[in-house]
Amino acid sequence: MSGNLIEANSLVKEYQVKNTEEGNFFQRILKGVGRHSVRALNGISFSIVEGEFIGLIGNNGAGKSTLVKLMTGVLYPTGGTLRVLGRDPFAQRNKNNWELGVVFGQRSQLKWDLSAMDSFRLLRTIYQIDSSCYRKNLDRFIELFDMGEFIGQPVRTLSLGQRMRCEIAATFLHNPRVVFLDEPTIGLDVFSKDAIAQFLNVMREEEKVTVILTTHDLEEMRRICDRAIVLDRGEILLEQKIDELLKNYNQKKKIIFSGKNEEFCFSIKSDFKVTKKPYYLEVDNVPGDELPAVIRMVVSENNVADINIEEASFTDVIKSLLKEGGR
Repeated sequence: MSGNLIEANSLVKEYQVKNTEEGNFFQRILKGVGRHSVRALNGISFSIVEGEFIGLIGNNGAGKSTLVKLMTGVLYPTGGTLRVLGRDPFAQRNKNNWELGVVFGQRSQLKWDLSAMDSFRLLRTIYQIDSSCYRKNLDRFIELFDMGEFIGQPVRTLSLGQRMRCEIAATFLHNPRVVFLDEPTIGLDVFSKDAIAQFLNVMREEEKVTVILTTHDLEEMRRICDRAIVLDRGEILLEQKIDELLKNYNQKKKIIFSGKNEEFCFSIKSDFKVTKKPYYLEVDNVPGDELPAVIRMVVSENNVADINIEEASFTDVIKSLLKEGGR
């Protein structure tokens, strides 16, 4: 076995989809309905080592959820090889389940009419968690997630943010080695998202858990993850540490000028995105090598009080990569 907790080589997943034939109902019945293959993953290869926090990024239909389902053993691959914890995740799903944790944002592992505490007790029995380990983890998670006031309430009475805190606590209860979080913060308020991010960072520091996160909140991913795997139409567009990705692709800047006069003069003809307001000028999409020239020109033609230079956000970088295809 290699040192990788997860390893994929030339991984392919195809779905069989019914053809939409022309004609009325009886014509389709007599003719029969054919099928064709749709390739969700097209020969991707990657590896993940113990303790990494990986962000899966891509537009809808890029293959993120399919990949998560393959790694958790819900689906089996059409081609290539996949190993999770050194095992075939589909063939040895029962064995892997003891060491995996999964949160799907739209599905609950908590019992709707029971309290969160009752669900935790049930999970303790299912995973045969030692009593001292269970008590230690539960006390720690109640404190980290501030769940003391609502952990005894029926799950159906909890807010979305409260329920998701309980979901994630339940996922970590049996000390899994690998945790998959598929859109765990969808629809949550900023306070709940912050609580989850802080919890995951504590798990990073205190445990050797490996986390694979898919989310549309890219700035949240930047706070949590070490490395990004960008999927596009079933292929890996880019696989890179997030800091390096920002350094290599974040080439354009935003310059914000504050002026002492109400009107700003800006005479450069270019592809810059320029926004003018009273006492305010914003010049966006400026390449790094053109930054000094733009600043000199604006300062020479205007009475400038202050200058602020902003980097493109992680979200902007990823949107740009996906828009251009990254190729």
